[in-house]
Amino acid sequence: MRIADSLSANGGFKELFDLAMSGKARFSELASLGAKVSPSAIKRGSNEENLLQKLFVAKDDELCRAQDGNGRIWRRALIRLLLSYVRDSQFVEPDFDYEFRWACMAGALPDGRKWDLPESLQSVVSAWGAYQRNDLLNHALESLFCVVLRRLDEKPFTLKQIIKHVADRACAGIPASKDNSSLPAINGTVSNWIDSCRRKNKKGDPWDDTSTRSWAENLDVGLDDEKDSLVAAWSVRLLGRIVSDCGRFEKHPFEHVPEAIAMASAHEIHFHNWLKRVKSSAQERVHAFIEELVLEWIVFRHLRVATRKLAAQGVSTFKLRPEEGLLVLAAEDIPKPTFTNPRIRQLHRILGDLHLLNLSREGTRISNEGKKVLENLS
Repeated sequence: MRIADSLSANGGFKELFDLAMSGKARFSELASLGAKVSPSAIKRGSNEENLLQKLFVAKDDELCRAQDGNGRIWRRALIRLLLSYVRDSQFVEPDFDYEFRWACMAGALPDGRKWDLPESLQSVVSAWGAYQRNDLLNHALESLFCVVLRRLDEKPFTLKQIIKHVADRACAGIPASKDNSSLPAINGTVSNWIDSCRRKNKKGDPWDDTSTRSWAENLDVGLDDEKDSLVAAWSVRLLGRIVSDCGRFEKHPFEHVPEAIAMASAHEIHFHNWLKRVKSSAQERVHAFIEELVLEWIVFRHLRVATRKLAAQGVSTFKLRPEEGLLVLAAEDIPKPTFTNPRIRQLHRILGDLHLLNLSREGTRISNEGKKVLENLS
């Protein structure tokens, strides 16, 4: 009711009601109305802004009494972390959620400075670092699946031929380019492979060509250019890198993410199981390990998930299928692997609507109101 009362002075909401009751409107009327009632139209210093900030930041016990207590604590910590990131960076480029997630994983700001955070924020930054590593795992596996599908686009192959094709290219060396030094072929055991993916950063630059971010962006270039050999090679380097750089945790990489351990226990493929799989296979030959990975976590996994969807929903999502001893492409279009879109993008926009961040096409800066809120949260 307090929010509703705060909106009563905005005539746009009466116009919205009248249009809704009439059942028709011109485009120009809707455009004009949207400018009055959209979240970006919240006025600075208004009662509406004050109420929504208190609700969202969750520091007012009376207003937030119906909110889950742990949820409030987690949200405040995340808002504090995000505002700290923008303040410490001074300016963040437009692709905010992408930049923020890399900062949480690497502990570095966009200009390369170390991101120094108080101990009270270490758990939440660790949680987002784990999320980013888990997303890198999925991105690399999806990219290897893309290599499988593009191979099958040529003609059907046996399962053995497919997994050997991917493993051969994954273990091959990576030639030098104008932006990157060459990387040797992967040989020996799984342990040797992980060690070869360990970062040897002599420059102290968190974003140089040896960084995990650079490797991930090299993978994306390979995907754009449809260079399957590079896609396979960079995917496997990333899989090795997130083992040699697995972040800070005691028992489980998701230990700081609310309810994430229970959720992960119901799934086969996630970052924690990846770390366990590599550890238990440390002395295996790496080429055989990658073949088995492609077999179990890519080809068989896809067939199991697609079969369950068909049985439960009556919807076929098969991208490949077995037929007379061969694997056959079943997709009309081969999907391009992408990173997931977590709620950071929505959080970023809401903080802008509430005037805690200044958003523009050029990027993001913290506002004076945002600095005050951050001080109160600290």
